[in-house]
Amino acid sequence: MSQVSPTSSSSTIPPAWAHCGHGATSESPIGCRGVQVAGHAACLAHIADADRDAYLSALTPGADIDHRDTPFTQPLVDALLNALYDPATGCSRLGFARFDSATFQDSSCFGSAIFQDGAYFEGAAFQGPADFGSVTFQGHAVFSSVTFQDGVWFESATFQESAGFSAVTFQGPAVFDSATFHDWAGFGSLTFHAGASFDSVTFRDYADFREVLFQGYAGFGDTTFHGHAGFGGAVFQDGVYFGGATFECNANFGGAVFERALSLGPLVCAGRVTVSGAVFDGPVTLCIAARRLECRRTRTANTPTSSSSSPSAAARAAGARPVWLGLVNDSDTTEDIAAWVKAGGPGAAPCPDILDLYVFTPPRRTR
Repeated sequence: MSQVSPTSSSSTIPPAWAHCGHGATSESPIGCRGVQVAGHAACLAHIADADRDAYLSALTPGADIDHRDTPFTQPLVDALLNALYDPATGCSRLGFARFDSATFQDSSCFGSAIFQDGAYFEGAAFQGPADFGSVTFQGHAVFSSVTFQDGVWFESATFQESAGFSAVTFQGPAVFDSATFHDWAGFGSLTFHAGASFDSVTFRDYADFREVLFQGYAGFGDTTFHGHAGFGGAVFQDGVYFGGATFECNANFGGAVFERALSLGPLVCAGRVTVSGAVFDGPVTLCIAARRLECRRTRTANTPTSSSSSPSAAARAAGARPVWLGLVNDSDTTEDIAAWVKAGGPGAAPCPDILDLYVFTPPRRTR
């Protein structure tokens, strides 16, 4: 087993649990803060090899584990997951799992594991790449205040209950492609320092991205939001892509800041899209098919255009004119509009014959 270092903390107050204390000195009297393995006076990282082997061999798939504040190397993670491996499912099964404030000192791979109960990583630090690809979280998944110092991958992961990522620091790329969130997904008030990819993700409940800072590219291509989606106050400092995204309820971008976005969409929303108070630093094209679009006090360097109502200057030069559609209240019609928008919309693609039934001319406003 690779040697691990004690976790460090500036606090001189011991943790609430019986802790390891390995490496304690007069200058650092607490030592390792890792929770003691049951029946031993040290954490999983610092107990004697024979004792660790005995502990691991006694574990069975689905067992509850508690390794708060414990320092992990990849070999130690592998040993723990191997002890919980279930031949019947072909993957490791964990019961109620506590990794709060744990330190993962190099790469960490939990790929394809099943967390049958709550999975708590609150305050943990991942110093190397972290792989949660194809992991299934059957209980609550708590990653609040976690620091990912390298890239992290949640590709094809499944979150069957709530997933909390509030106040997380993503210093490397964060990849959630093809993940499924069956319950509330909370990403509010965090920072993605590098790229964040949510392509083809399915959110079946509320998706909370309010006040999130995207310093790198943000991708939401072909993402499906079954519940409300909140991006209010989010800041996109680099490119952002919502091409093919579908919102079955409301989408709120109110007060969001788009520093480099050239377009928003094409996206489809069965409810209301709000961009009121949003700030676009340059010219932008809104490609949105929605039941209602609100753009009150939206600030732009140039007035944004909309493929569904106000064609661009280039499109107008090609003969395009605004197209108004009414009584769009069913999913089939919404899909027809989405297909038209993806094909280029007014001025770039002919209006589908079926949509002729929904075209109307709005009355002129009198001053």
